[in-house]
Amino acid sequence: MTFCKNCKHSIPDDAKFCPFCGEEVVIEAEVVGEEKPQEERNAKCWHVFASVGDVLGLITLITCWLPYSWIIGIYGIVFSILGKRAKPHEEKADRGLRRSIIGTIISVVLFIVIIITIAVLMALGAITIAENGM
Repeated sequence: MTFCKNCKHSIPDDAKFCPFCGEEVVIEAEVVGEEKPQEERNAKCWHVFASVGDVLGLITLITCWLPYSWIIGIYGIVFSILGKRAKPHEEKADRGLRRSIIGTIISVVLFIVIIITIAVLMALGAITIAENGM
């Protein structure tokens, strides 16, 4: 049984008009109660990814001079890409993605420069590897 929205009387499910007041019966699609909360939970989840990606991007930029900060940058890139699914927070995810990519590139370039510098200094004999007599 459904109810008339105008007069609130119960009417048959197959009725096109209310037999009491003559109001046309409008059948609305049933809303599944679980869909909206699930979407809201997903939105909150992606929002967290966007925030974490933004923070990791900032950490990568700040620590890009450290040899292994590119690892943090990779995580920042992944979290930022996942955070782009949170439409209201897409700007935050984009900012984290930019920071992570720039910090990762700087970190990798500096790491390569350090390795090349050490290799050149070893080739010139300025640095030697100490052998342990043990």
